[in-house]
Amino acid sequence: MKKETLLIFMLITLFVIMSGPFMVPVKADAASYQQLDFYSDGEQISYIKVGSYYFKQSSVSYASLCVSTQKSSGYKNTGIRSYGTEWTNGKYVFYVSSNAIYRYNLSNGKSKKIKSLSSIVCEYEYESPSFSISLIYGNYIYITRGCFDEWMNTTYMYNIKTGKLKKILKNCAIEVSYGKYCIGVNEYQTEAAPRKITLYKITSSGSLKKIKVLGENTCGQWVVNGKFYYTKYENGMKTMSLYRSKLNGSGEKKLVTLSSSSNYIFIYSLTEKYFLYYDGGSKRSYYF
Repeated sequence: MKKETLLIFMLITLFVIMSGPFMVPVKADAASYQQLDFYSDGEQISYIKVGSYYFKQSSVSYASLCVSTQKSSGYKNTGIRSYGTEWTNGKYVFYVSSNAIYRYNLSNGKSKKIKSLSSIVCEYEYESPSFSISLIYGNYIYITRGCFDEWMNTTYMYNIKTGKLKKILKNCAIEVSYGKYCIGVNEYQTEAAPRKITLYKITSSGSLKKIKVLGENTCGQWVVNGKFYYTKYENGMKTMSLYRSKLNGSGEKKLVTLSSSSNYIFIYSLTEKYFLYYDGGSKRSYYF
């Protein structure tokens, strides 16, 4: 394998190891929470505005979340470690730290522990679980629990209103969402490789109702202008087809099929009009 190709593949694999299946910033609908992920399509975002507040990362290693009421100045370090899995509605920031869910009040700058996650353990006693917030919708906070030696992600739901925490889906991690619909990845992997994804709908009780399997061999999913986009693969990662569907999974349409001239093909940036991708070690673009 050429050095350039190997480097790119290693970077993709490292991203998967650090954050699970490929993740992109979730677009918030009206009056909802927004994910404070400062990396989009491989590029760092300078700030995110939600409500009356501007958010950015500190420039030091192990970046912290900073907040201000002004875009260019007045940023205060919240003391929250910025992993890209923090969520805000412009009033509170919800985050996970030391195996507990915390709520940071933007008006007074104080954090409060609202739920311990210590009751959630891994199958093997020697292993400690990892936790992240994958989605907040209404009164429901969805937590992804990872246990490396189990090779499985599990989704839990915490009801802010009632204070109850429960397991709702095994072998699932929510990756992208819009409104009541979300896509969950159903396979735990530590390398860049296709996996199964399923479309779910959030019910009135906060459970996730399965709508349909979108693909058995996928690697990448996005929300663009209120529609889901996702890729399906054949021949490992050598042949890629890009699909688009409505939020409820209907109207699925294949947009294009591309074959790699090397070992793999992978989209790293997508819009409604074009996408950018790697063909082996070469960067390429495709316009619809």
